[in-house]
Amino acid sequence: MFSNKFANSLICIAVVFAIVTGLSPSTIEYIFLEQLRVKANKGDILIVLSGSGNSQNVINALNFAKKNKVKSFSILGYSGGECKKISDYSIHFKVNDMQISEDLQLITGHLCMQWLLKN
Repeated sequence: MFSNKFANSLICIAVVFAIVTGLSPSTIEYIFLEQLRVKANKGDILIVLSGSGNSQNVINALNFAKKNKVKSFSILGYSGGECKKISDYSIHFKVNDMQISEDLQLITGHLCMQWLLKN
């Protein structure tokens, strides 16, 4: 279990279904950006996942992070796309298959959790 220092500091902005379902298709590219505007502070960490690295909603979030001194980390597949260029740090799997890319993102996430639990 995480220590109390993580209790109120971790948030997954992708799992806000009330927000996602209330948006029209034309605003979905801003879904993460709008949440970051409310939640993010200088010195925070943003971790993004993108199979292609070219999802506009993720690119917008990374650009916001860059402008607002939020450290960004990405886990990417395919060529890494724009996200690879914008992220402060990236883990890039040069795999041209979305399912395998997503599997590698999941494995990487599990490895990070194991490390955090031990440290």
